[in-house]
Amino acid sequence: MTITSMASKRSGHKYVVEEELGRGGMGVVYRALQVELEREVALKRLLGKMFLKEHQRFKREIQSGFVLRHPNVIKILDCGELDGELYFTMELLQASSLDDLLDKSGPLPTKTILSVATQISEAPQHCHRMGFLHRDIKPSNIMVDENGHVTLMDFGLARGDKQTVLTRQGKRLGTPHYIWLKNRRSR
Repeated sequence: MTITSMASKRSGHKYVVEEELGRGGMGVVYRALQVELEREVALKRLLGKMFLKEHQRFKREIQSGFVLRHPNVIKILDCGELDGELYFTMELLQASSLDDLLDKSGPLPTKTILSVATQISEAPQHCHRMGFLHRDIKPSNIMVDENGHVTLMDFGLARGDKQTVLTRQGKRLGTPHYIWLKNRRSR
């Protein structure tokens, strides 16, 4: 099983990477073709050689995705390891992040805000019922499609009830911008 470029599409590979969609703190997400099923997926792989904690967090993201089946939570489809690098695939959404929508159109209409808020509140409720805490809900991790359907993504910082804590006591996890805003507002 290999992940490869479009050039070697016919050589029996499981996934063919088509283009990069985005990068985060731990991984890179690509549009890819799952050759056997002839379907496009989003393929996320761990960025380079990471430390043990990053490997564990990446594995938790995969685990949470397989457990958390809900209409407002991204669906994990497959996972594996290639040349010592972990990857997983998820449904490829035809959607924009809430962050991008706000940048493009400014404040959203009240009806849209209520719909997004209602849908996105259902995702962490489901996560909590299943014993997971997302820990990184922000506009860039919320996808909204053209029909207004909302999907919560990026479970890289999620933690399950029975999982080992990977953060040292007194340390914070999350997006620096949001941590800065929270600290600034609490003064």
